[in-house]
Amino acid sequence: MKIANKPGALDKSLRIDRTSSSSGESYAVKSFTPLSGTVKLETRVRYDEDGPWFAAPYVYDSAGNAAVSVAFDESNDIVYKDSSGNWTTLQSFTSRTWFHIKMEINTVTDTYDLYINGIKKLSQEPLATPVSDIAKVKFYTEDAPGAANISIPMRTA
Repeated sequence: MKIANKPGALDKSLRIDRTSSSSGESYAVKSFTPLSGTVKLETRVRYDEDGPWFAAPYVYDSAGNAAVSVAFDESNDIVYKDSSGNWTTLQSFTSRTWFHIKMEINTVTDTYDLYINGIKKLSQEPLATPVSDIAKVKFYTEDAPGAANISIPMRTA
């Protein structure tokens, strides 16, 4: 991992660059004091590959339960995991393109809204797992080479 001058020298990003095809993960995690009620998460992601899986982002509670899972998949789709455990396509993506991802998570109703590039893709979607707080965000690639950039700073509220 390294700090990259993307999208520009004044607007840096964290670059995850996995070169190994062996099992395992290359990841970045942001943990914070647990938040409850309406929690807003916002970031920009640029995935530079066609193919391997990139989790961007996975959102967890303080007990380690995944509340929201969004990923760039091997079919060049941005997908999410629904409350039944199924992966569902939100939209296709083109590699080397920045995507603005925003989530508004409600830990009281265990639902969330998801926006990609300002367009609401999910409204009052049930969380994958009911939670009482949000405490961690993780970005990762696993079991295959891959590279991605995550904007700095990532905002939480």
